[in-house]
Amino acid sequence: MNLFLFSFLLFPIFLTSVVTSYYARMPHGVCTQRQCNAECRKADYTDGECVRKATAVSIELVCKCYAFYN
Repeated sequence: MNLFLFSFLLFPIFLTSVVTSYYARMPHGVCTQRQCNAECRKADYTDGECVRKATAVSIELVCKCYAFYN
């Protein structure tokens, strides 16, 4: 009975995708979608988008890369 309950609880985990992310710095603080996607693919990530990321002293424009795993 415990094995059945354990497998029932783990089953939804296998149906969901795992998403990992990575922040790539853009040269000169300029981020375009085309450049962002190129940087992400160089780092073996699927796709990316330009986002603002707050640091301790400023707000930078960086590329957030995503990788999707099933």
